[in-house]
Amino acid sequence: MSLRARLIISVILCILFPWVSTYIVSNYFTKDVLEQRAAKQSEDDLRMIELGIKSIFDDIMYTSNYIQFDTNMNQLLKSHELIDPTSSNVKQEIALNYIHISNELSGITDLLMPLYITILYKNDLYYTNYSQIDFNPLQFKEKPWFEKLEHLSFYETYWLGAHPTYIKSEKNTNPYLITIGRRIQRANSLNSYLIISLKENEIKKLFSQF
Repeated sequence: MSLRARLIISVILCILFPWVSTYIVSNYFTKDVLEQRAAKQSEDDLRMIELGIKSIFDDIMYTSNYIQFDTNMNQLLKSHELIDPTSSNVKQEIALNYIHISNELSGITDLLMPLYITILYKNDLYYTNYSQIDFNPLQFKEKPWFEKLEHLSFYETYWLGAHPTYIKSEKNTNPYLITIGRRIQRANSLNSYLIISLKENEIKKLFSQF
């Protein structure tokens, strides 16, 4: 072999071969480290999403429990229930009760996620925190799932899940809602029904952040 050939072989054996070997080994271990970091980052992201969703649903359940079990709220709901729809001053009584119920709820709902709240009585009176121009809450009674509320115990919640919005003004910007329903049962009182809805976009925002 010529001197040049021997030099080339020496360079390959002494320099290039160790360099290539080192590159392959380091790349293999680096790949493992990057995969571990990516998996850890994904786990952290999922944990953050889980906490965010839990916080949102906790707000819904806190609101429903407050309406169902708070003493002051129960007194207001009972007085609203006792309004006679045929009386001459029914509109004034309803308006006054709306103010009292709204003030009672605003203390908690102002600090939580925006929610659509409906309290529907068997005598067809109702309370909502949205305009009846957007939706007539009596239409809930025509929904196929509404009769399921009748069979719930006072501590059970019916989860309707995601569905097309019933708020007319929100159909383009917030086309879907997530809704729960409960039956409010009190002693010596007619049953009433509580329906709370959350904009599905609030959940979507959490996922879009990650």
